[in-house]
Amino acid sequence: MVFGSQCTAPQRSHDSVALDAASALRTSQVVKGIKGVGPLCALRGFDVVKQLPIDYMHCVLLGVTKRMVKLWFSSENRCHEFYVGNHTSRVDSDLSGIRPPTEITRLLGKLSKLSDWKASQYRSWLLYYAIPVLRDLLPSKYWLHAAQLASSMHTLLSESISMDALGGVQCQLKEFVTSLKICMVSITVQ
Repeated sequence: MVFGSQCTAPQRSHDSVALDAASALRTSQVVKGIKGVGPLCALRGFDVVKQLPIDYMHCVLLGVTKRMVKLWFSSENRCHEFYVGNHTSRVDSDLSGIRPPTEITRLLGKLSKLSDWKASQYRSWLLYYAIPVLRDLLPSKYWLHAAQLASSMHTLLSESISMDALGGVQCQLKEFVTSLKICMVSITVQ
């Protein structure tokens, strides 16, 4: 899914991925992000599109979370109401004052060093830092939007999850994606 675009590409299927993989193998070129045939493609009855889990690190941390941080702090967005880049020194100060939980092994760097942040730092930002640090900076609707993602990820990363909780997360994430699409369209239009 490409947020903020009017992309109308067809959804991938096991057969379309297999064709793209064969083409990539034959031409030695990446085809629609596919570099070749993986061993799972050979498993009879295994659908590589429907049965592979979503990659949390690339999709959520280095995808959505990184994009949101860039939207909030990049000076190219200074004309948008969600822009808080003029508060980077306050955020850096707040971040340095937070004592992280023991499971955080890589401390966050300064916002001026976002280009050096790794997935584990975006994880820490999303799950532990963003919501308290941005509480009084982001307009309420954007803060609540970020809180939906953080809350959903906390639940999904739990050791166990009830079916009711899973249903709640599903609703939260649908609202999150819908809100993000609206936000991205408004950015593109402006």
